[in-house]
Amino acid sequence: MVPMEFLAPGPVNGHLTVAALVPDFDQWDKEHVKQVMKGREFDFTKNLKFVVILDLSNNSLVGFVPKGLASLFGYRKGSDYSRSHKAALTLVTCNLFLGNSSMRKLPHASFSLPSTQNLTDEGCIEEERQALLNFRDSFENCSRHVLAWEGKQCCRWKGVKCDGITGHVVKIDLSPKVYSVYELRNLPNCTVYGSFIINYSLSSKAMISSLLDLKHLNYLDLSFIDFQYSPIPLFLGSMKQLQYLNLSNCNFIGRVPHHLGNLTNLQILDVSSGDHFFIINGTCFQCLFVDDFAWVSRLSSLQFIDMSGVYIMDGINSMMQVISNLPLLDAHFMHCGIDSLSFSHGSMNFSTPPSKVQVLNLRGNKLSGSVSKALQNLSSLEFLDVSDNMIDAIPFWLGEFRFLSSMNLARNILSGLFPTAVQNMSSLRFLDLSDNMIDSIPLWLGEFRSLTSMNLGRNRLSGLFPMVIQNMSSLRFLDLSDNSLTSAVPLWLIKRIHHVNLTHNKFSNLQSSHYSVKDCDLTSLYLPDDKFQGETVESFKNIDICSKSDLQVLDLSHNELKDGIESLCQLENLIYLSLSSNLISGPIPLSFGNLSKLRVLILENNQFNGTIPSSLGTLSYLTVFNISGNCLNGFKPDSFWKLMSLKTLDLSNNSMEGTLTEIHLRNLSSLLDLRIGMNKLSVKLAPNWLPPFQLANLQLRSCKIEAPFPQWLRTQRKLVNLDLSDTGIWGPLPEWFQQKDLRVFDLSKNKISGPLPRNLHDKIPNLRSLVFGHNLLNGSIPKSVCKLEGLYELDLSNNKLSGRIPNCLGDINWVSLIDLSSNDLEGTIPESFCGFDSHLGSLSLTNNRLYGEIPFNFSSCNYLEILDLGNNQLSGVISSTMGDDLYLLKILRLRQNMLRGSIPSSLCRLSFLQSLDLAGNNLTGTIPGCIGNLKAMIQEQSLDLGSIEVEAPAPADGPSFAIALPPEIEFNHWDKEHVKQVMKGREFDFTRNLKFVVNLDLSNNSLIGFIPKALTSLTKLVSLNLSHNCLTGGIPNKIGKLNLLESLDVSWNQLAGPLPSSMSSLTFLSHLNVSYNNFSGPIPEGNQFSTLEDSSIYVGNQYLCGKPVLKKCSGNNTNEAPRSVHFEDKNEKEKILFYFVVALGFMTGFWGIIALLVFNKSLRYVCFRYMEKIADELYVAVAIRAARLKRMGLTLW
Repeated sequence: MVPMEFLAPGPVNGHLTVAALVPDFDQWDKEHVKQVMKGREFDFTKNLKFVVILDLSNNSLVGFVPKGLASLFGYRKGSDYSRSHKAALTLVTCNLFLGNSSMRKLPHASFSLPSTQNLTDEGCIEEERQALLNFRDSFENCSRHVLAWEGKQCCRWKGVKCDGITGHVVKIDLSPKVYSVYELRNLPNCTVYGSFIINYSLSSKAMISSLLDLKHLNYLDLSFIDFQYSPIPLFLGSMKQLQYLNLSNCNFIGRVPHHLGNLTNLQILDVSSGDHFFIINGTCFQCLFVDDFAWVSRLSSLQFIDMSGVYIMDGINSMMQVISNLPLLDAHFMHCGIDSLSFSHGSMNFSTPPSKVQVLNLRGNKLSGSVSKALQNLSSLEFLDVSDNMIDAIPFWLGEFRFLSSMNLARNILSGLFPTAVQNMSSLRFLDLSDNMIDSIPLWLGEFRSLTSMNLGRNRLSGLFPMVIQNMSSLRFLDLSDNSLTSAVPLWLIKRIHHVNLTHNKFSNLQSSHYSVKDCDLTSLYLPDDKFQGETVESFKNIDICSKSDLQVLDLSHNELKDGIESLCQLENLIYLSLSSNLISGPIPLSFGNLSKLRVLILENNQFNGTIPSSLGTLSYLTVFNISGNCLNGFKPDSFWKLMSLKTLDLSNNSMEGTLTEIHLRNLSSLLDLRIGMNKLSVKLAPNWLPPFQLANLQLRSCKIEAPFPQWLRTQRKLVNLDLSDTGIWGPLPEWFQQKDLRVFDLSKNKISGPLPRNLHDKIPNLRSLVFGHNLLNGSIPKSVCKLEGLYELDLSNNKLSGRIPNCLGDINWVSLIDLSSNDLEGTIPESFCGFDSHLGSLSLTNNRLYGEIPFNFSSCNYLEILDLGNNQLSGVISSTMGDDLYLLKILRLRQNMLRGSIPSSLCRLSFLQSLDLAGNNLTGTIPGCIGNLKAMIQEQSLDLGSIEVEAPAPADGPSFAIALPPEIEFNHWDKEHVKQVMKGREFDFTRNLKFVVNLDLSNNSLIGFIPKALTSLTKLVSLNLSHNCLTGGIPNKIGKLNLLESLDVSWNQLAGPLPSSMSSLTFLSHLNVSYNNFSGPIPEGNQFSTLEDSSIYVGNQYLCGKPVLKKCSGNNTNEAPRSVHFEDKNEKEKILFYFVVALGFMTGFWGIIALLVFNKSLRYVCFRYMEKIADELYVAVAIRAARLKRMGLTLW
């Protein structure tokens, strides 16, 4: 993906186009012009060519804002990919913002405010100033930096505007500043929305009514202020002078108040919410909702409405009727849970004047079937977005909308032929049908002369490149990515189309062709993840027209290119070049230094060797250079280190040797992102060194620092990601270390000692990932960790921590990984780990001194995938509900505890379980026969936690419900998680390969019975250990079906019979132990058994014969095996008969004596008198002994 700072909005599906081109004017770098932007005057010199401004402020202009104004910004109504752009635009001092659809939007309507020149001499009206101060004081932790409302002149306060004549406050705008991700990536209290970062610091428990004293206020924007899940206040309905109201993303919950219908002057209403809401049994939890649309009909001046993210309850039939009858131009209802659109009964009357709605956005709802007839009256519609629904047809009447220029039906279920209804939509300019199941492109599509942008990516197109596209004369943006198109890419594309995305197809090369210079218009070309090979790059030699062309973006990543990349150096206008993940070897071409306009160069994951050529030092505009994952070995200070524009430098994962010093970094004043880890480098930076940059990301993993914590980091105040793992740092974490913006902090595999800071939440309040594993930390886990509310990863494993696990750890709502393994922690496992809204994906507490039972409420951890509680002192039984509730569980490790009882059969219902380790407990009973139902051990599972729905078991008192797993809680720590597994008789610590480990270990228990035949269905098993139990019978004959098995241990049981001949089919078997059983007959030969000749494998089986045990198999040995099959059965019968005889003898003797005493009276008297005599003698003896001891000062007890 091309970084935003270099590109302006453009190609379909998020691929950005290059910034507006300017004529070749040689004096740009020398010219300087002053421009007023963001309320200040700037003097532009080198960047003047990139400044695009329209300023008509401080005039007396009247009328509407022209619709065509949006086209100056490449603006496409409602389209995410083309609305992610800001520009400076000022009209009558009312700043208009063109933003992302999930944030503030520019309505297609006139919106005027009175003259808002701030008063400079007269201050402001005292009553209104006091109301503003009261409103300011309602915010928590409101510092001067956040909201500097002080002094008498309130009209000068940030976000406050007054009427230039009356002095009344007419506007409050406390919306946050919007940053590009690449403009500034290290902001405190920020949230990422698409390609933007929202920085917000204001928070309040509720909105107070002091705003009612601002009786002339007509503009109120409180977007992105955190009102802490309070309701929208009713008093807003009394502010009838309001024309603009923006309450978007304020964390309101409850019903949108009907009182807002009193705002008859309101032109713009935005109550959208960025939160995901969850509907269970028809009830919306912690969300903002609308239960009636009647109040909206009273907003007679409304021209723009946005309720995206607000749950519109089922049964509201009046929504479309209200929209149609209002003067609305823009309506946005994204992600509202709408499943149908209809007019209320009897109200659908097409004789009424058509609606004025021009923009309708219904993205991300639950609409199904054909596009609803309720839209048929919206004949003025220009933009329609019904993407992310379940629509399977486009009605023909939609072709009658003669103004419709943009239609987005991406991510629906359109299938088969291209929708015929589109044939009549001749006015279309933008068409997005991506992420459907369309398998063909019709010939009539070539008649669309107005279509400029078409996205058919991620469909089922196949065969040769569709030649019909050649007839679409206006087409400028084309996306055919993620299909199955084959053959060569035709070069006639460069004649007209500016931006082409052909990612992930099956093209083999570029078609050779020649065109004159005037025919080449190609600006960006995306060809990653195709089947291109070495000769593809050579094809660029034939595109001689492009040596002087407009081609600025070229992406050939994820192919099979090997050489010939020197030919790319003739594309002298390139700004962005990506050759990542190919097979290119050799040194980096010196001729890359000829690409003088290059800003982004990505060469990662190839086989480049040698050093970085000094010619790259001439690329003065280069801002991103990524050469990670190659074989570079040189590291020296040359001209490359003088690239003052460089912002991102990634040299990680090479074989570089040498020492990084201040000399290398002293000229990189613009550097934001530095990654040099996974090399053989030493870092020697003086403690008192003052870097010329402020880093956002620093990755030095595996570099040799071998010193206390680097002092020079004290100067880096804007760090977001800091990785100093495995660098040899020793000593305690310094007291001065404080990073308010730090999100990821990795100090693992060092020698950090001492306790964790008690005030960790004050030093690093916004931490998301804390990885301090494999150090020398001691003391207890501070409760301050629990106050890191945004924490999603906590790894304190392999330290010397002691004490109890804080109960409050489970109160961190979004924590996904907790690893406290290999410490000296004691006590019970806190029940808080699995609360009602737990998102825990991995919990590892192994190798501690924990005791007690496994908490019963672990069944509430619905997202848990890894549970490792091994090597503790846990007792009790394995809960039978674990298999029903932890339906995403993949790894269950409870080995080396004191668990008792049987293995619950409910574990067989864990469809994703791929590793079950219950070894070293006191489990009894048999191995469940249903164990063959563990699907993840049978076949490949394709689980996408970001998109699938998992059917949860039905509760006892209600129906089942589907949980859609949102992407932000997807467990993605497989590469970070480590779990110990005993395989091949040894213990391994798996990390990156953990997802591929399929293991079943039930050893060292007291299990009885036969080995279930169903176990042979687990064809993905890599390791099987049933040793040290009391299993009987034989090894199942179909054991050879486990063709991936590498380790098999059934030693120390009571198994008998022959070793199945199918075992010779286990071609991956490298570890086998069948010792100390009663096996008989010949040892299988051939394949892997020719390498398993160690006699200890078979020791303790006196009837086995073969080469490994140095015992030849006689002719009689072949007859022993069948008899031994029934050996255990006969032995069992003899045992049963023996115990029966003993019991019968006991019962006969006992009841015989009782019968004599009952029927013989004299014998009964003699017996009882004798027993009384014995009792008396015992009593006398004890009494005498007690009296004697008492005289001696002792006691008997």
